[in-house]
Amino acid sequence: MAEFSADYTIFNNSHAFMHTGPIANNVEDIQNDVYFATSGKCHAHWNKNGTKTEFVEGRWDEVSGFSISQEQDIARTIVAKNGDIHINADYGDIYLKARNIYIETKGDKPNGCFLVTANGHMILTGADEVKLASGTNLCLIGKSKINLVGAQILTSGDFKDSGSLSSVGFISKFIAGDFESLIKGMLQSCK
Repeated sequence: MAEFSADYTIFNNSHAFMHTGPIANNVEDIQNDVYFATSGKCHAHWNKNGTKTEFVEGRWDEVSGFSISQEQDIARTIVAKNGDIHINADYGDIYLKARNIYIETKGDKPNGCFLVTANGHMILTGADEVKLASGTNLCLIGKSKINLVGAQILTSGDFKDSGSLSSVGFISKFIAGDFESLIKGMLQSCK
């Protein structure tokens, strides 16, 4: 059983325990600065190397911004001066809900990418307009099929020879519904 250093224990009762410095005299020194634990199995640990670990047994809610009067004022900021930020919900879902959501990648080449991967459906829906724009090339690949549905389908620009995607061949295959060869050509041109 651990022998707690009483001089460093701030409180220790049936509700909570708070301790500074080494946790105990007869156990390995884990470089503890502050350790806090509750009877509900929640605890927080601040380490001498500057790290903090927090465990919450149940639900964790944070609410802020009650006294903010202006619409654009910041109510909460999470900043990592260096390193990554990971949000994991391996056995749950992640919901982001806001009036607007802005995502920006600002890294220089080869960074600055926005990558999204889904094992199932990926649905992008806009009540007004959805735009896809690229500074150089736009690649659209459907290995099985591509459906273009609309009251009008408008194209702008020239069809140019891109391996198997020659303008005449592309249009004739598109009109004839020969999407298999079109997809093969797209796969080659999108490499």
